[in-house]
Amino acid sequence: MQQSIFRYKWSLALLSLFFSLVCLWMALSTYHDPLSGYETYVNPTHDRWSGFASFFGSVGIFTMLLMPNRYVDWIRIQTFSKRWQIWVYLNVILALNWKSMMFYFAYHFNRGDYPPDGDSMIIPIMAITIDLVIVGMLMNILIFFSLLKAKLPSPLFQTSIPKQLEWKQLNWLFYACFLYQSLCILVYIESGDFFAIPLAMLMTFGLLQCRSALFSKFQPPIGTKVPESIPNSVNN
Repeated sequence: MQQSIFRYKWSLALLSLFFSLVCLWMALSTYHDPLSGYETYVNPTHDRWSGFASFFGSVGIFTMLLMPNRYVDWIRIQTFSKRWQIWVYLNVILALNWKSMMFYFAYHFNRGDYPPDGDSMIIPIMAITIDLVIVGMLMNILIFFSLLKAKLPSPLFQTSIPKQLEWKQLNWLFYACFLYQSLCILVYIESGDFFAIPLAMLMTFGLLQCRSALFSKFQPPIGTKVPESIPNSVNN
């Protein structure tokens, strides 16, 4: 069993890296075509190939670095051991998203996609910056309530979820966040925002940490020995 998943792991990683190189070659080849200067769709095509190259490259690298070698190791993946580590991790990823946005607009400005004498680039930068500030405030509220009385470290793929409706709704809230991150990756691939794609994957990992911390209140932390039941003979 250990050998089979090890083989699948490296097959997925190498195949993803191969697709990444192919997409990168396709993205670069658009600028070496002598007719590309007369084609109006060359920049969007280049952006899509760049996005796919970043996506497959990120999948390949994260598979090699993070994917376990055995099936049983999936349930042993743990969160960070300290609450402040989760808080710092998510806020650093959010700050890097802002830096990625600035690089994206600078790259497209230097490519000539935005006129130098207009405000066509400033408006989306300000709008996205405001969105990131709002997302940051909401995210920190979610982090605060998730880490409150959390028992860390805990299993990353938490299954101890209470049956009360409000806890199920919180669980679906995290699923909605995961879906939102998936949609963001699709948008980043389409627009060629190749630095934002691995950051979205890392953000998903951080949200998994928050979800695990939130529901860790209902189970003992990893490493805690559950006391055995007292035999009836002792009670008698």
